[in-house]
Amino acid sequence: MTADMGRTDNSLLVADIGGTNARFSLARVKAGGIDVASPTIYRTADYPGLETALAHFLDNAGRPTLAGAA
Repeated sequence: MTADMGRTDNSLLVADIGGTNARFSLARVKAGGIDVASPTIYRTADYPGLETALAHFLDNAGRPTLAGAA
């Protein structure tokens, strides 16, 4: 992930939550499309719930201001 990726108001949270893994990434809307960073993967068994895994990801991403989530 690039250093400026989590610092803009056009950042989006992208997530894929499954029974084994939760994948989180940040994406930026650009004039030519959407730039999606490589996902961070967490084992769902390591977290008591989605909120905890998401908080861990956002803490590591520097608590970006998000324009939306998908």
